[in-house]
Amino acid sequence: MKGLVPALFHRMHEAVLGPMEPGMDPRRVKSHSHFILEASVGQITYTLTTGVFMTGFALYLGASDNLTGIIASIPMLMNVLQVAAALLMERVKHKKRVINLLNLAYRSIMSLAIFIPLLLPERWWVPAFVAMNVLGFLFCSVLSPSFNDWMMGLTLPRVRGRFFARREASFQAAGMAASLIMGVVVDVFHKTYAAFLIPYLVAFACGILDYVFISGIEEPAETKRPDSPKRSMKERLMRNVQLFEFAGIWVLWYFGYWMAFAYFSVFMVSTLGLSYSFMTVQNTVQVLSLVLTIGLWGRYASRRGWPKCLLFTCVMVILGFFTRGFVTRELYLLLLPIGVITGVGFAGMNIAATNMVALLCDPEDRSLCFGMHAALGGLAGFLGSLAGGALNEGLAAVSIGPFSGIHLTFFIAGIVMAGSMAVFALWSRRIAPREIE
Repeated sequence: MKGLVPALFHRMHEAVLGPMEPGMDPRRVKSHSHFILEASVGQITYTLTTGVFMTGFALYLGASDNLTGIIASIPMLMNVLQVAAALLMERVKHKKRVINLLNLAYRSIMSLAIFIPLLLPERWWVPAFVAMNVLGFLFCSVLSPSFNDWMMGLTLPRVRGRFFARREASFQAAGMAASLIMGVVVDVFHKTYAAFLIPYLVAFACGILDYVFISGIEEPAETKRPDSPKRSMKERLMRNVQLFEFAGIWVLWYFGYWMAFAYFSVFMVSTLGLSYSFMTVQNTVQVLSLVLTIGLWGRYASRRGWPKCLLFTCVMVILGFFTRGFVTRELYLLLLPIGVITGVGFAGMNIAATNMVALLCDPEDRSLCFGMHAALGGLAGFLGSLAGGALNEGLAAVSIGPFSGIHLTFFIAGIVMAGSMAVFALWSRRIAPREIE
């Protein structure tokens, strides 16, 4: 009985954080665990200040459906700044401290937006909400390239598939639980101010915890430069040609992806008129599908490579997006099997896209390449959301049976995404396979 509690704790630790890798430094194991824990509490903050919660609060403040979709795409617009951010952060000596403070500022600003109605006159509610989203995601974009480089630098290539699968599964499960509980809270309070106050305060508390967990991660290793003269930006870009070819394909993918994704919450809230309880159930189904299959995709990528993993999972995401175009008020239950398909696709897509960047770039330029890739994708995503909004407005009067203009937007987005994956399938055949260390 005396050893039961430690044994149970050990089992819980392995279930959430994964077993210790043989021969791995205990300090590195602690860092991996903290990367997973910070992602989990960070995802709770993100979940409760974006998606359906952001949509509901924005509509409460008086934003239009179209503006709400654009607000949802602000993270993509801010990603454009990641190239400059990567170059700036390369010169920072104490990266961990700066990254952690920027992360705290980002999560605090997003959460404290809930106090806008208490502090400002009504005419300023929507402009202030937009401004706080812009400022919050600006901080997020500045820290992201260095944070990703830091995490990659502390993760050996041979364990990346398993580590990223565990991390993604853990933070998606945390976000799912928060969404499920807080979705019920919003419905109980009938979408009043109090309904959004509780989720946003929980998000703020999790932002503080995120700061604590990041503080426990070992310092990022300094990039070792060779003694040769410093390379120009042109030289650094030219030695990462394959990465930018991939980024060009990903631009097309993100354009189509955000044409539809930016308006999913608006579609469920305004077009289908769904309750927050059902939306959280649908999200739970999607995230459970992700959590249950992400380990399989991590192992698949370790055996067959990240390009094949990305291709197969993106095809599943396309199928999930395209079939949303058939969902009407009467057929809203279709969102549940669609959530399963999309969740399985997201499980591999999220980790594969990140690892494709690490696979294709020179390790010395990893931070810059993460920033460049995110910037191009961010610009494409923001333009895609604008295109989706324009299509929704232009097709507002179009009605084909039970289908409206937003349904047609989902069909068009699916076609664009399918085109990008067709190009990727042809291009990926030219990538020389890299042996996983």
